[in-house]
Amino acid sequence: MTAAGDAVLAFAYGEVGTQSGDKYWTWYGADLGSYCACFVSYCGEHAGFPVCPIDSSKGFVLVSNGTVHSYENGEANPTLDLQPGDIILFSWYFWDWQNGLPIITEDPWVGWVAGDHTGFFSHWIDQGAGRFATVEGNTSGGVVAYREDRWTSQVCGWWRTPSMENGWPPDTAPPPPTTNLTGLGMFLLANSTRGVWLMGPGYAKHLDPEQHGQAMSIPGIQTFDTGDNARAFDVVYASCMEGTQASET
Repeated sequence: MTAAGDAVLAFAYGEVGTQSGDKYWTWYGADLGSYCACFVSYCGEHAGFPVCPIDSSKGFVLVSNGTVHSYENGEANPTLDLQPGDIILFSWYFWDWQNGLPIITEDPWVGWVAGDHTGFFSHWIDQGAGRFATVEGNTSGGVVAYREDRWTSQVCGWWRTPSMENGWPPDTAPPPPTTNLTGLGMFLLANSTRGVWLMGPGYAKHLDPEQHGQAMSIPGIQTFDTGDNARAFDVVYASCMEGTQASET
């Protein structure tokens, strides 16, 4: 796992449960319907690792354009050497390699570039069988969801944006935490409600107690319980300031 992948995946996981694409299209500046790619672009931008300009300066919103970009720029790789936070490109149609691109071979889209859906790779469920988990927008009835039922047979490509390749660029700092540190400290010290914190470099998000079991079951996402609020604040503060991960059990 790269620090960049952890940060992007942690941010995406914090969006799980969002009921529509409204907030993502508001950020993008136009509502173009299916928002799975807009969700990917939004998470990359807000986690500090923006997606390459493809459909606009804010990344991509058309999955097939992401397919073309990733293969033409040598970022896509058919070997599925996946890491958390990588962008997965799914095709619901059969396809074949033609001139270095996955091209659909069945009606009604014969000849079109493959790419129907996209999301973030989380971790392998059964690598030998090709089953893995994801976080995706516009799925499971149109919401943002964590899924454990994706298969390599559905994948027409994956890519890791250049901004994620080597972690934090040496001349930049991690993005500011999504929760103001002063406000975060006040919350931790003033509330006894237990919950979970998701942590990535420069990232902190509190989840409601009922999400505790789900959050703790996700490999690759650094989490800790807020049973000891004072200790939790110390961990969160140090992590956000250092741009590292935090894990407290």
